[in-house]
Amino acid sequence: MSARHRAMKAKLDAATLASDLGKLIPRANQIGEVAYGELLNDLSAVGVTTRAQLRRVLLRHRLELRRIDREPFDPLNAKIQRSELGDARCRDLQRRQIFFNSAGLVRLALQLEYGEKFEHYMSKTYPETLAAAAV
Repeated sequence: MSARHRAMKAKLDAATLASDLGKLIPRANQIGEVAYGELLNDLSAVGVTTRAQLRRVLLRHRLELRRIDREPFDPLNAKIQRSELGDARCRDLQRRQIFFNSAGLVRLALQLEYGEKFEHYMSKTYPETLAAAAV
């Protein structure tokens, strides 16, 4: 087995996840802090545990991710962004047509790939985010 093959079959950890996202996610979306531990939990919840699996999911949905990222903000997500980043930063990102950071794009790719399975996981794992945005 080649070194490249072994590397792609390696289990994801915070360091490899950060490195791989730096290569797979557009630079403009590499904004803000990313909780790699939470993101690893999200990935493993749907069975994405290796670098190859992460790469496959992100590359499979890359065009759809770009299209969605450039859409106007919907009210729920705009409210979440404003509360986390502030009005000025939110307006700047909206002007530049950038909505998701690295973690957001990964979660969006997981939603596209796994659908209801991932949405159910998210609603059970992060109910406070949805409740805070609904207020």
